[in-house]
Amino acid sequence: PERAAVEATAVPVPQVPTPDYSDELRRELERQREITSRLENQLAQQELLAGNLEDRLQQQQAEMQQVLAQLNSYQHSIDTLSLQASQRPVPEPRSGGQTALLWMGGGLLLVIVLGGGGLILCLIVFSAQSQRRERGSQVIYPPMQMPSPPSYRYYEQEFLPPPVVRPRRVNPYYDYEG
Repeated sequence: PERAAVEATAVPVPQVPTPDYSDELRRELERQREITSRLENQLAQQELLAGNLEDRLQQQQAEMQQVLAQLNSYQHSIDTLSLQASQRPVPEPRSGGQTALLWMGGGLLLVIVLGGGGLILCLIVFSAQSQRRERGSQVIYPPMQMPSPPSYRYYEQEFLPPPVVRPRRVNPYYDYEG
């Protein structure tokens, strides 16, 4: 009952027109949602790129391990070959018959090369001489008349006057004999 009396005596509050913020809030909320979705997409792309980079790094590490293994294998092979080469017996000198055959073959080759070169040289000389004979008669030109030398005028010689000798200055610091 008291409450009903207080409510009846209460003066109704007039409704003040409030500006409509609901449309602005909805637009701001939509803009924030768009920004959030773009940021989530960028984050997903960056995570994907990070994963790709990690995969590449692991692949490069595997390739490097493979290259190191190949280098170690190559070094081991070189060491083995050098060890075998150092332990290999020195070949014995060739026998006299093989050496003589080698010298004869070289001498024969030298004779063929020099003889062939001499033969070619002779052919060139003989062909040049036959071409000179086939040219025919030579044309003889009359002697050329040389022009007479120009006449020179001789001038009277004038001698220069004798040089003027200047007396030397004496410097006591340089002429000191002591």
